Amino acid sequence: MAATTAPPPAPPLAPPGASTPPPNDGAPAFQYRFERGFTKNGVSANAVGTALEFLRERDGVASARAFVNISRPPDAETHPLFEWDDAVAAENYRVVQARETIRELRVVPMGPEEPVANGPVYVHVRQAQTPVNGYAPAWVVVTRPDWTEQAKQECLTQLLGLQRRYQFLQDMGPIWAAIQAYREMLRGNVDSGTTLDDLGELPDESV
Repeated sequence: MAATTAPPPAPPLAPPGASTPPPNDGAPAFQYRFERGFTKNGVSANAVGTALEFLRERDGVASARAFVNISRPPDAETHPLFEWDDAVAAENYRVVQARETIRELRVVPMGPEEPVANGPVYVHVRQAQTPVNGYAPAWVVVTRPDWTEQAKQECLTQLLGLQRRYQFLQDMGPIWAAIQAYREMLRGNVDSGTTLDDLGELPDESV
């Protein structure tokens, strides 16, 4: 059935700076944008957001490969995002293109109660007890303890990577101490109310 294989058309994209009232027809009261604008390869950010939400509602998460598949028909709104000439790019490259596009998506709120995301909207998550990996909106991730924990661990891994890379910057000592304190809290070794003054300098160890 068409309803299960293709997303609905994206809502029209409001121009930057436009004052648009939140819709009252059940549509989301926010617009999407990319990190560097409102379109990519002629495709609106709204079209991408609509496609990803369609996949999430259908599959539980929006996977990069599924995004490629629903973009495959030439008449799909998101089709121009990808290189379809197999002589130029193989299928795995299109999956990479999908991941890059998903990570570039941002939100432009259209009402005081709508979600705000200054960073990427979609967060990589794993479905519990299944091999399915994909992406879900940040405001959905924080409602699920398992996905929230995954996001915390991924954040910590990236922070520790930055610390190892820039450990030579002595002025960053308070930030490195904060990262170590956060790691200890995730491990459950200290109470969440413990301050950096209580902990002092923690050793630099990998998780």
